[in-house]
Amino acid sequence: MKPKDILAIQQLHARYGQFVDDRRFADIAALFCEDGVWEAGPMRFVGRAEIEAGFEQIERPEPGMVKHLTFNPVIEGDGDEARVWADAIALTVGEPGEPCPVVAAGRYHDVVRRKGKHWRFARRVFVYSRTPLPEGLGQASSPA
Repeated sequence: MKPKDILAIQQLHARYGQFVDDRRFADIAALFCEDGVWEAGPMRFVGRAEIEAGFEQIERPEPGMVKHLTFNPVIEGDGDEARVWADAIALTVGEPGEPCPVVAAGRYHDVVRRKGKHWRFARRVFVYSRTPLPEGLGQASSPA
């Protein structure tokens, strides 16, 4: 995979977290392919319209109440598709100076596709820590 593609996929991850935190639901949906899928636990949204509406329902009512942090991803692929694994946590944000409790911890299992000059999520699955890996999701390979 070319360095510019790796950087673009890293930027996709960064935008996702910031858009969620800022309640930019249409922008979140635009990060997905038209028929993209988002899943976390029992929740599943398919297609941009459903993703946008779903995030409106599940996210806190004001921007900045949650902070999503995604760590350095492992990216494997060639051509116009890649698999990506990234550990992530979400914090609840209180008043300045107050502790920020962790409300979710786990790993994203993504399939991303290049559409024109942009990388988008084809499938984004968040697997909570201490939860068995759902059927069909793989793990990053060991370096050769």
